[in-house]
Amino acid sequence: MRRDDSRAIRAWMPIVWYDRYSSNLPDICVGEWPAIYARSAAKRWKIWFVDTPGERRALDQMLDRPARFANGVPDFRAGPDLVTSAPSRGEPFLALYPPPKAGWPWITVRSMPGSPIALRHRYIWECEEAAADALAHFKRFVEAAPNVPAYSPDRRPAAAPPAPSDPPQTGAGTASGSGPERALEPGAPSGGAKAVAGPPRPPPWSYRR
Repeated sequence: MRRDDSRAIRAWMPIVWYDRYSSNLPDICVGEWPAIYARSAAKRWKIWFVDTPGERRALDQMLDRPARFANGVPDFRAGPDLVTSAPSRGEPFLALYPPPKAGWPWITVRSMPGSPIALRHRYIWECEEAAADALAHFKRFVEAAPNVPAYSPDRRPAAAPPAPSDPPQTGAGTASGSGPERALEPGAPSGGAKAVAGPPRPPPWSYRR
C-alpha cells in the first residue's frame, strides 16, 4: 500500500468485529495496522469501542471511506475515531474477549468510568496473542478486584457428564459449592451468574470466580 492510500480504510486495514456477548459489554472493532507503518507488536492493533447499534453503523460507514493522511500517516481523528469519541457511561467491569478468527488477539477490557487515560474515558484494553497468557492476565485482574463483575464467554460444547466413579469436577467455567455442580450461563457476570442445569463446562480458556 501507499502512504497516501485513497482506497477505503477496510481495503488496506484488515477489520474484525468482536461482538458483545452480554448487554453490559461493548462491541469492539479491531483493525490491524499494515507493516508499512512499522509499529511495535504492542501497537499492532487499532481498537474502537462501540456502545450502540447506531455507532456501529456509523463506524462501518467510515471504514468504507478513505482515511485522511497527515505526513504520510493515517489520521483517523476526523473519521472513525470521531464516531466513537464521546465519553462512555456505565458500570465498572472486567471482560475477556476471545478472537473471532485465527491470527487475531485475545482482548482483556477493564471498564473504568471517568478515567482520563481510557478510551472514551472508560475503556482500558490489553491484547495477548496466546490463550494461556490472556487467561492468566485476566485471572490476575479478577483476583485483584473481587467485587467487580467479570465476564468470560463460554463457546465450547458442554462436556460429557463424569462417570459415577469419577470425583466431582470443579474449575473454570463452572459454579462449585456443596450441591451438585452446574454450568454458568454464558455471558453472565461471574459475581452474580445465573446457574442453569447442565453438565459442567471446563474450556481451558474460560475463567470465573
